[in-house]
Amino acid sequence: MKGGHELRATREQPRTALAVCGDLSFPSGSQIYVLEIIRDLLAAGIKLSLWTPTKPENSPFGTWGDEIQWFVRPAFFRHGLGVPGKLRRTREEARFLGLVRRMKPENCLVLADRPRLVYLFVPRRARFAFLLHEVGPSCPGLPPHRFLRKSRTMCTKPPGPGCLAVDRSEGCLGQRPFWRKLQSIVRSAWAVWLVRRLRGVVANSRYTAQMFKQGSPRFDPAIVHPRVTTPDNAVGAQQKDPQTRFHIGFIGRVEEEKGIFEALEILTCLPEAYGLTAIGEGAARERAQQRAQELGLAARVQFLGWLGRDELSAALGKIGVVLVPSIWAEGFGMAGPEALRSGTPVVAYHAGGVGEWCDGSSSRVVGVGDRAGAAAQIIALTGDAGAWRNACRAAAEHAARRFDAAAQRKLLFSALGLSDSQHPAALLA
Repeated sequence: MKGGHELRATREQPRTALAVCGDLSFPSGSQIYVLEIIRDLLAAGIKLSLWTPTKPENSPFGTWGDEIQWFVRPAFFRHGLGVPGKLRRTREEARFLGLVRRMKPENCLVLADRPRLVYLFVPRRARFAFLLHEVGPSCPGLPPHRFLRKSRTMCTKPPGPGCLAVDRSEGCLGQRPFWRKLQSIVRSAWAVWLVRRLRGVVANSRYTAQMFKQGSPRFDPAIVHPRVTTPDNAVGAQQKDPQTRFHIGFIGRVEEEKGIFEALEILTCLPEAYGLTAIGEGAARERAQQRAQELGLAARVQFLGWLGRDELSAALGKIGVVLVPSIWAEGFGMAGPEALRSGTPVVAYHAGGVGEWCDGSSSRVVGVGDRAGAAAQIIALTGDAGAWRNACRAAAEHAARRFDAAAQRKLLFSALGLSDSQHPAALLA
């Protein structure tokens, strides 16, 4: 959003909004989604307050962060177990509802939180929007949600008694007492029930919406994809060295469910000219490095940790194809579209909402766990330098059409009740 403050919509009394969001200092895809929405609200001249578990030490909004009123309430998000935890949760939710009553914001947005009963009461005080960005609450199983490890398939069942039958064959509810399994099923069914009754639900993909819809004819949320933009220092397709096409990128949390071990196994199916660069951090990093050693891949794999946006853009300029081998139900999967927007082809497992942004040409999907198929698609995209360069160009063009930033903002603002006059064309550029 070039120009910053001078592009703001002028109003004698700016609109007000209270937003509930998670930890903004953690660089996950869902939080990138949240950050972009908050920037849009600030650019539209909305006076914004954030109810959050922590205030980032380094503001992700630059000087714009000074314009936000922060309400730091960690107990609202992490209230603990047992009766004391429930009492803390009830007290914090009462405080939240009291704040809505006192502030009287025109809009109340829940940007990164699980469904709560208290949100049913907010629309009486403010226009309400719940942004549904993951499918975890709809599944009582242990992470990775909706992935059945034994059969290596994605589960589409709604939470209910049928989960016990699935658990008998898949063990997806874990080694817990029977009463705890029932508790998890009831909690997930309750979350689905709540979401269906919330007003103003916005989902980040059709898949996310479907996992909560589950045949409910009245539940029809708006679909607003995360904004996908091109960094100013992005390397164009024509500028890429043809040799970079043999460099595979894994971008995201270095965790089993995100597919870091799948990426290593896929690398074993590729010729020795191919290498893997893992950009991200996570609890599985040490195990992944050890696994690379065991597979004889140590010289072909490097772990860079988290990179800033400019550093990530520069790194993508040296990557030929991005691999997204998630083995859980991705609500959307930001890594793939961001790679496409930078002009880098993508090969991904068809997990969750990932298939919604793949065009079958510059971005391709294979079945979850199909390592040989993923390796074959990587070779098909990168084997010929000319074809790979064309795929890079097509990737950027596809992403620009599919994820037009102005169009997605307009959909979001429409869901929030903001008219075109409140987000002028210049602001959406």
